[in-house]
Amino acid sequence: MEKWRILIVDENESYRNYLSNLFDPIAIECFLAEDNTRCLYKAMDNQIDLVIIGPNITGGGGIELTRRIKTHEKTLVLPVIIIGFSEEDQTIEKAFQTGVSAYITKNKVDVSLVVTVENILTRYKMKQNQLILIVDDSRTMRHMVKFGLSRAGYQVMTANNGKEALESIKNHQPHLVLTDINMPVMNGFELCEALYSNISYNSIPVIVMSTRKENTDMKRMLQMGAASYIVKPFMMTQLQILIERILSEQYVNLIEINKQLKHQHKLLIEGYIQIADAIDAKFTYYRRHSRMVSQLVGDLLNHVEMSKVDKEMIILGSRLMNIGYVGIPETIFLNENVLTKNDMKSIKNHPWIGASFIQTIPKFETAIDVILYHHERYDGNGYLSGRKEDNIPLGAQITSVSDTYVALTNDRPYRKKMSSNEALDYMNQISGTQLSPQYVSLLSEVLHEG
Repeated sequence: MEKWRILIVDENESYRNYLSNLFDPIAIECFLAEDNTRCLYKAMDNQIDLVIIGPNITGGGGIELTRRIKTHEKTLVLPVIIIGFSEEDQTIEKAFQTGVSAYITKNKVDVSLVVTVENILTRYKMKQNQLILIVDDSRTMRHMVKFGLSRAGYQVMTANNGKEALESIKNHQPHLVLTDINMPVMNGFELCEALYSNISYNSIPVIVMSTRKENTDMKRMLQMGAASYIVKPFMMTQLQILIERILSEQYVNLIEINKQLKHQHKLLIEGYIQIADAIDAKFTYYRRHSRMVSQLVGDLLNHVEMSKVDKEMIILGSRLMNIGYVGIPETIFLNENVLTKNDMKSIKNHPWIGASFIQTIPKFETAIDVILYHHERYDGNGYLSGRKEDNIPLGAQITSVSDTYVALTNDRPYRKKMSSNEALDYMNQISGTQLSPQYVSLLSEVLHEG
């Protein structure tokens, strides 16, 4: 996990070190600065994620330093926490007006600081990945809202009217749209209607900005599907709280939907594996064949550098490599006579049938490659497409080697099983023609290690 980087500013060295020590148990890297100038310098040069301003700061104190941070182009989006002596509402309100994310009194640092920092950084990270589209024909309003939201950490783009907004959305889909109602060319109603009638955009929450005299219009926008509204003129803090609430609710909903999709995805995979196992179980000599192949594929992949997700997909593809047999007439497999050309043609279609069977599942491409190409030969004389050498996907090459070894070391109707050494000797003979030399060699190494 990548560490957060925070900057602690205080003129008292002991207090700086005390604050830094609070973060020792968690994944946060602390940088220290003793005054305003060094603070700005370090904030710009060290890719800081958050600034903590201690109570011992001269030259205007924490509020003045915050103002300087929030008006500099390179640091304006940084969250700032002020630690102060004062508990007066007026002082705390003044601090928030300058753009601080939190104000903590010195006597509560022990119990509040670390938790506050973690919460702010989590929200800050989420904001950095969230794009907001501001739609208003007032240049002043667009600039003001853009500045405020950018300073809060959001990515922001703007449009002069609804038509410009739709053009922008085609290129960069925002997480939220903030729109005025009365605009030229395309107004807020027409924009809302266009968004909510398009299946690609109808999940984007819309906040309406309007004046009190447009109260009826705002209600109409809510009926059309807008998430909320805010009355002009408004404080930026009001808007930020509203945006954060709506995006947080949407985020929670997305998490729940994602959980449901993952559960359905898991059930689907389990269903496919049961089908593959049922196919293997039909034939005495092939029982557990796909399971054994996938286990050996997993052993080989432990020695190959690639992502965990790709490894899991290759193992899954090897487990389902023969699922396409579900589309082959059972009479062909039960036939004790020599297979006809048509019978062989049908059998050779099983990779394509298997790949077609699961191709509608998103993010299964790597597994599909294994199913589709595991009968290709290294010399290009395999099927279905005649791919050769490195044009055969890595997962399919490893599965082909594993499939051959498992087949050779188990009884078949037409021969007795080979020993491991006999199988490896035979595979070395067909290495470079039928099988990948690289993965035949890897198999030999792995088996001898075991």
